Amino acid sequence: MKEVVCISSGDSTKISTWSGIPFFHTRGLENQGVLVHRGDIGYADYQVKWYDLTIRRVKKLFHRHSKLDIYSSVFAYVRLSLTVWKMARLYKNSDAIIIYNY
Repeated sequence: MKEVVCISSGDSTKISTWSGIPFFHTRGLENQGVLVHRGDIGYADYQVKWYDLTIRRVKKLFHRHSKLDIYSSVFAYVRLSLTVWKMARLYKNSDAIIIYNY
């Protein structure tokens, strides 16, 4: 592999993201001579708060015992799909797309 796109929930250049898993993985790829392009699908705090105060409250009325959050919503699915599509179009010569998500 010569070129890889890595998309993670959080900044993969920071060692504090997920205890450094995306950081060390992308650093290892770079040490092997692979060109790594990074993408972030993490949410800002205000986006999570907005979701919790609006949509999650309405969903809790119908699904009282479920643990609904922004990461398991339709918004997350659409955002991830669009991000992967954009990164694939932007880096057409990439050999693989690796997605780190929890």
